[in-house]
Amino acid sequence: MRRLSRWILLACIVLPLAACGSEKGHVITADYSLGVSSRMIKVGDAWDDTNGTWEEILTEIYPLREGKHCRVFLEAEQKIHSDDLDKIIHTFDSAYPKLINAFSEDVESIGMDKRIYIILFDAGGAVEGAILSGFFDPQILTYGFFNNNKYIFLNTRVLYGNGPYWLGKPNPETLDTMMHEFQHLIHWSVTNTPDKTSSSWLNEAMSEMAPSIAFGRVGPGEWERVKYFTDNSVASQTSLTIWEVDLQKYAIVYMWGQYMYDRFGPKVFYDILNQSSYDSGINAVEKYLNAQSPPLTFDEVFEDWSMANIYGNNTGPIRTDNPVWRYKSIDTWAGNQGGVRREGLFGLSRNQFTDILYPPNLPVFEPYSMRLFVYHPGSYPGYTGLTWPSAPGTLTAGIHDTGPVDYFTNPLLPGDYTFGEKSYLAIRNLSTTPSTVPITLYK
Repeated sequence: MRRLSRWILLACIVLPLAACGSEKGHVITADYSLGVSSRMIKVGDAWDDTNGTWEEILTEIYPLREGKHCRVFLEAEQKIHSDDLDKIIHTFDSAYPKLINAFSEDVESIGMDKRIYIILFDAGGAVEGAILSGFFDPQILTYGFFNNNKYIFLNTRVLYGNGPYWLGKPNPETLDTMMHEFQHLIHWSVTNTPDKTSSSWLNEAMSEMAPSIAFGRVGPGEWERVKYFTDNSVASQTSLTIWEVDLQKYAIVYMWGQYMYDRFGPKVFYDILNQSSYDSGINAVEKYLNAQSPPLTFDEVFEDWSMANIYGNNTGPIRTDNPVWRYKSIDTWAGNQGGVRREGLFGLSRNQFTDILYPPNLPVFEPYSMRLFVYHPGSYPGYTGLTWPSAPGTLTAGIHDTGPVDYFTNPLLPGDYTFGEKSYLAIRNLSTTPSTVPITLYK
């Protein structure tokens, strides 16, 4: 997971950075041999059971090198390969203009130093199978001599998770994390005013999109999100708009973000974030959509997005002529991209998810969530169709049937819908509260 907000930075002073030499392929150790002074910083808090108080976690950092848009610091006694340090700086400097163009230039107006401070330190190993690869915390902008500068923290354990530092083979996740956390910093620079607020799910959706925007491609990290969404029934059923630090939440906000980027283009998040009357979350997106031609609503686009998850990138066994019911950059059917193999939303091992086995009531739908089903003759023997209720409340549905008469309907009107060979069904809850509805399967 890429972000955790409990970490904060305390007092440091701005130091002259070690000059960037021309030597390549050597290991740098953060110690006195660098010829620059170090300082203690606060990187978090720990609960002291004896005293019943929170105690500061301090560590020592050394300044290493600087680029056009960044300065890099390394925790004392930690090591980094010089090629990797150069790669971090070059990657950040190259991505910087792309990300401020995609999100906002406001980040350039804050801070005594216009460059971003990248702090590399040991943030710990895996806990319950997950590891903190990096974070941004706005509290660090209010502490000590580094006040009014801008920081991203990266975990050195993740940096060299694939091997020892002296081989110079860093984990690509570190570069993705750097982009992810930089977007959080940009987002904060826009929303940190009395008249604006930030919504976690929307903020995270933009950060999940930051690596692919920075690098100009859907990379392995993004395909891992797609796989988690398509091959994990819980992930594709979870609420888009209620945020928790959980892999399924990262997956669903990425899928929504990629759909929005594919549909509305590279300025979509910039336009949402920089509205003069910016509001958080659904309201911010709604204002942006209302300004489109023709005007759209959040609910309409959510319905379209649910259909896109059925059709994928329109190369699977079922297809649509409607361009807003598909992705351009990713696919939800079985495949292998970015070295990541996925079974897809309608894979054979997911019968518990893809069969309609819920009469007379559907399960409870979380706020702004969807469920995607497929009916086939063996899934619910003897039943030939679905009756959509006359009063479904906040639930809506779309269907694509591949029987003798191939048809699709979105949204469903009250009435009977006969199943052919296979019927793919998307049901959505267009509400900020949970909801369900009685349904009928008929013979």
